[in-house]
Amino acid sequence: MNKNNYFVYIATNKINTVLYIGVTNNFKRRIYEHKNKLVSSFSSKYNKGRINQKQKSRF
Repeated sequence: MNKNNYFVYIATNKINTVLYIGVTNNFKRRIYEHKNKLVSSFSSKYNKGRINQKQKSRF
């Protein structure tokens, strides 16, 4: 993957009460981390399970 490509994404919990906005250069890895709660973060605390929007950008 080109390191100049970044993804901005919005994730939410199953009942759509909490939104999380994230940025990553490796979307598949980051979503895997969210779903498996591998990183202690705001998103793991609120059980983000769905991606609502994803946008690829080049910097």
